[in-house]
Amino acid sequence: MKSRAFIVVTVLILLAGFVIANAEVRGWHGGFGHRGWRHSPAGYVAKELRLTDTQTQQIRTIWESERPTLSKLAKQFAEENRDLTAATAKGAVNEAEVSRIAGLQGATLSQVILEKEHLKAKIYTDVLSQEQRDKANALLSRWQSHIDQFGKL
Repeated sequence: MKSRAFIVVTVLILLAGFVIANAEVRGWHGGFGHRGWRHSPAGYVAKELRLTDTQTQQIRTIWESERPTLSKLAKQFAEENRDLTAATAKGAVNEAEVSRIAGLQGATLSQVILEKEHLKAKIYTDVLSQEQRDKANALLSRWQSHIDQFGKL
């Protein structure tokens, strides 16, 4: 159960990091479209955890250090997806090629997940207070219960 909670907290923290990083790029002036950054999932998590300005800056710094690696992986995945589109062009499915590309995408996705987990763990251990960790664990638990509902469909 603790491991599930940690995963959910990590996902929420990662979302917060993405939002903060994106908002930084956009200059913190409303951020994500007409609704503003505070309405995003990461904004919700930041609000619920009551992140301080210092913590927000720490998350930004952590995100900036990880951004080149994640950007490289995103570009690699996009390239593999273009190859997949080409391998299934006009309804013709080249199964051998699709299988090869799927393997490559699986490996890339595995690397993305590993990087995400490192990022979440760093934020969880180096940025959040114990009270915030407890709150994040509770949020993750709620999130997991929502996800479990999808399994019952």
